[in-house]
Amino acid sequence: MTLQEVFNTVWQKFIVEKQPRNRHQRTFAAGSLCSYKPVVPGNTVGCFLGACMPPELRDNLPKVGNTAIDNIMSESLPVAALFDGCPPGALCELQNIHDSNDSSFWKDMLVDFARSRQLVVPEEAK
Repeated sequence: MTLQEVFNTVWQKFIVEKQPRNRHQRTFAAGSLCSYKPVVPGNTVGCFLGACMPPELRDNLPKVGNTAIDNIMSESLPVAALFDGCPPGALCELQNIHDSNDSSFWKDMLVDFARSRQLVVPEEAK
Protein backbone atom coordinates (compact mmCIF):
# COMPACT_ATOMS: atom_id res chain seq x y z
CA MET A 1 0.00 0.00 0.00
CA THR A 2 1.05 3.55 -0.56
CA LEU A 3 0.69 6.12 2.18
CA GLN A 4 -2.16 7.65 0.18
CA GLU A 5 -3.97 4.29 0.15
CA VAL A 6 -3.46 3.89 3.89
CA PHE A 7 -4.72 7.42 4.47
CA ASN A 8 -7.78 6.85 2.26
CA THR A 9 -8.66 3.69 4.20
CA VAL A 10 -8.30 5.46 7.55
CA TRP A 11 -10.39 8.39 6.31
CA GLN A 12 -13.15 6.11 4.98
CA LYS A 13 -13.36 3.90 8.07
CA PHE A 14 -12.95 6.51 10.82
CA ILE A 15 -14.14 9.82 9.37
CA VAL A 16 -16.82 8.74 6.87
CA GLU A 17 -18.05 5.53 8.57
CA LYS A 18 -17.25 6.84 12.07
CA GLN A 19 -15.77 3.64 13.51
CA PRO A 20 -15.29 4.13 17.27
CA ARG A 21 -11.87 4.44 18.83
CA ASN A 22 -10.31 1.05 19.42
CA ARG A 23 -8.91 0.73 22.93
CA HIS A 24 -7.24 -2.35 24.33
CA GLN A 25 -8.90 -3.56 27.51
CA ARG A 26 -5.71 -3.86 29.60
CA THR A 27 -3.48 -1.03 30.63
CA PHE A 28 -0.13 -0.02 29.19
CA ALA A 29 1.46 -0.89 32.55
CA ALA A 30 0.21 -4.45 32.15
CA GLY A 31 2.16 -4.76 28.93
CA SER A 32 -0.66 -4.16 26.49
CA LEU A 33 -0.20 -1.85 23.59
CA CYS A 34 -2.04 -1.72 20.30
CA SER A 35 -3.62 -5.01 19.27
CA TYR A 36 -4.57 -3.67 15.81
CA LYS A 37 -7.71 -5.82 15.84
CA PRO A 38 -11.19 -4.81 17.03
CA VAL A 39 -11.59 -5.02 20.80
CA VAL A 40 -14.45 -2.60 21.56
CA PRO A 41 -18.16 -2.97 20.74
CA GLY A 42 -19.10 -1.29 17.49
CA ASN A 43 -15.58 -1.29 16.08
CA THR A 44 -15.24 -3.78 13.23
CA VAL A 45 -11.84 -2.79 11.84
CA GLY A 46 -9.49 -2.21 14.79
CA CYS A 47 -7.23 0.82 14.87
CA PHE A 48 -6.09 3.08 12.01
CA LEU A 49 -3.45 0.65 10.75
CA GLY A 50 -5.43 -2.45 11.69
CA ALA A 51 -8.17 -1.21 9.34
CA CYS A 52 -5.67 -1.49 6.49
CA MET A 53 -4.76 -5.11 7.19
CA PRO A 54 -6.72 -8.14 6.01
CA PRO A 55 -8.32 -9.77 9.09
CA GLU A 56 -6.26 -12.96 8.71
CA LEU A 57 -3.07 -10.91 8.90
CA ARG A 58 -4.26 -8.50 11.59
CA ASP A 59 -5.50 -11.30 13.84
CA ASN A 60 -2.20 -13.22 13.70
CA LEU A 61 0.43 -10.55 14.25
CA PRO A 62 3.70 -11.59 15.90
CA LYS A 63 3.88 -11.15 19.65
CA VAL A 64 6.50 -8.48 20.26
CA GLY A 65 7.10 -6.41 23.38
CA ASN A 66 6.69 -3.06 21.65
CA THR A 67 3.79 -3.21 19.22
CA ALA A 68 4.67 -0.04 17.29
CA ILE A 69 4.16 -0.70 13.60
CA ASP A 70 7.86 -0.45 12.76
CA ASN A 71 8.57 -3.29 15.23
CA ILE A 72 5.73 -5.37 13.82
CA MET A 73 7.07 -4.79 10.29
CA SER A 74 10.53 -5.98 11.32
CA GLU A 75 9.05 -9.23 12.67
CA SER A 76 6.47 -9.93 9.97
CA LEU A 77 7.31 -10.09 6.28
CA PRO A 78 3.61 -9.99 5.27
CA VAL A 79 3.06 -6.76 7.24
CA ALA A 80 6.27 -5.28 5.85
CA ALA A 81 5.13 -6.20 2.33
CA LEU A 82 1.67 -4.71 2.88
CA PHE A 83 3.08 -1.35 4.00
CA ASP A 84 6.11 -1.42 1.67
CA GLY A 85 5.12 1.87 0.01
CA CYS A 86 4.97 3.77 3.30
CA PRO A 87 7.67 5.39 5.41
CA PRO A 88 7.51 3.68 8.84
CA GLY A 89 7.77 7.05 10.57
CA ALA A 90 4.63 8.20 8.78
CA LEU A 91 2.78 5.05 9.83
CA CYS A 92 3.83 5.59 13.45
CA GLU A 93 2.68 9.21 13.26
CA LEU A 94 -0.66 8.16 11.80
CA GLN A 95 -1.18 5.48 14.44
CA ASN A 96 -0.29 7.98 17.16
CA ILE A 97 -3.20 10.17 16.04
CA HIS A 98 -5.49 7.22 16.82
CA ASP A 99 -3.82 6.16 20.04
CA SER A 100 -3.22 9.53 21.69
CA ASN A 101 -6.22 11.65 20.77
CA ASP A 102 -9.94 11.73 21.27
CA SER A 103 -11.85 10.91 18.09
CA SER A 104 -13.33 14.43 18.05
CA PHE A 105 -9.86 15.68 17.01
CA TRP A 106 -9.15 13.05 14.36
CA LYS A 107 -10.53 14.84 11.30
CA ASP A 108 -8.50 18.01 11.82
CA MET A 109 -5.39 16.04 12.74
CA LEU A 110 -5.73 13.79 9.70
CA VAL A 111 -6.12 16.82 7.43
CA ASP A 112 -2.94 18.31 8.94
CA PHE A 113 -1.15 14.96 8.52
CA ALA A 114 -2.23 14.74 4.86
CA ARG A 115 -1.16 18.27 4.05
CA SER A 116 2.24 17.82 5.72
CA ARG A 117 2.84 14.73 3.57
CA GLN A 118 1.35 16.12 0.34
CA LEU A 119 -1.54 13.64 0.41
CA VAL A 120 -5.00 14.28 -1.00
CA VAL A 121 -7.78 14.42 1.58
CA PRO A 122 -10.68 12.46 0.00
CA GLU A 123 -13.26 15.05 1.02
CA GLU A 124 -11.23 17.76 -0.69
CA ALA A 125 -10.89 15.74 -3.90
CA LYS A 126 -14.56 16.26 -4.81
